[in-house]
Amino acid sequence: MSEKLRVAMVDDQSLCRSGLSELLSNCYDIEVLGAVGSLQELQKLIEQKPDLLIVDLRMKPMDGISMIEELRRNGC
Repeated sequence: MSEKLRVAMVDDQSLCRSGLSELLSNCYDIEVLGAVGSLQELQKLIEQKPDLLIVDLRMKPMDGISMIEELRRNGC
């Protein structure tokens, strides 16, 4: 049996976070590490070293592209 894909999510809309989290949690080969709404909250999830990060591109105050750029500048 292979290891589960470890996923973290960032979305500023709680309904999207909970819905996608629920959907992915039902997949036997995916482990949802968490679903958060901001870069500050994401920093805690990054410590768990997810395999995949799902980011909403249209968020406020920081959009998803800017968030990814910030993470890369910080060595993630």
